Amino acid sequence: MRPSPSRSWSLGLVGLVACATTEPPPADAVEWLPADSYCERTAGLFCDFYLRCGWVAAADAEGCSAIFIDGCEGRWEPLYVALADAGLIALRAAGVEACAAHLASVPCGEQATDLSGPCRGMWEGRQPAGGACGMGAGGLESLVCAPAGRCTLDLSFCGSCTSTVGLGESCELDRDCDAAAACVAQRCQARVLPGGPCGAEAPCVSEASCENEVCALRHVKQPEDGACQSLLDCQYGLTCVGGSGRPTARLGEPCDAATPCAAGRCDGGRC
Repeated sequence: MRPSPSRSWSLGLVGLVACATTEPPPADAVEWLPADSYCERTAGLFCDFYLRCGWVAAADAEGCSAIFIDGCEGRWEPLYVALADAGLIALRAAGVEACAAHLASVPCGEQATDLSGPCRGMWEGRQPAGGACGMGAGGLESLVCAPAGRCTLDLSFCGSCTSTVGLGESCELDRDCDAAAACVAQRCQARVLPGGPCGAEAPCVSEASCENEVCALRHVKQPEDGACQSLLDCQYGLTCVGGSGRPTARLGEPCDAATPCAAGRCDGGRC
C-alpha cells in the first residue's frame, strides 16, 4: 500500500518479465487463487492487524478497508497480476490462511512488513533453480523463485534462481540460506526478529538493525504529524511531507503538492 505506479516501476516490471519466462503453474493438489482477488481476500485480515497495531490512519474497519483497497488495487495488485500472468508467481490459498492466523496473534513489534514471516507464503514463486529472475516491480523479484530458492542478480539486473539450504545446514555465504536466515559459522541460522538480542553471531532480519544489542525495526508506523524520514515511517493513509506524516488523498478526492494521492495520480487537482 504505497504511492501509485510510476513509469519507473512500470518499466521495471517489463524488465523483470523479460528476464524470466516460464509456463503457468501446473495442475496439482494445491489450491491456487486468482491473482486479481488478492486485495479483496486480504483486506480484512490485514486491517484487523493494522487497527490492532496502529499501522493505519483509520478509526475502524470500514475506513481501513477503503484505504487498503485504494492502495492495494492502485499499486500492488497490478504487479502481482502481471507476474502471475507471466507464470512467475501464484496466489496460494493455504498461504492466505496461514497469514491470517499469523497476523491474528503476532506481537506488533515483530511484524516488519505486510509480507514478513508466514505472510510471505501467500505468493509462491514458480521459477525453479536455474530459472531466470530479475530486478523490478517494486522489489517483488524475490518472490518469483520457487520455495527453497532465491534470486541472485548479475550486473545486468537479470539473474537466476539459486537453491538454498535449510536451517542448520552448511553454507559459505548468506545467499546460500533462505532470505530469513544468515550464514553464521558456516551454518544457516534464523535471523533475529525485532525485539530479540543481536550481535555479530546473531544478525537481525533485513527489515531491522542491531541497536544496543537489540534488533529494532528500521521503520515504525508513525501517526499523523509524527516525525518521519520517508513514506515507510508513516501509517497507511499518510505520507511524509516536510518531515511529518500528513494525510493522503483517495481516488476522486482533491490533491496537491501537500496532499498527494495514495493511489493513482493527481490530475487537475483531483486523484
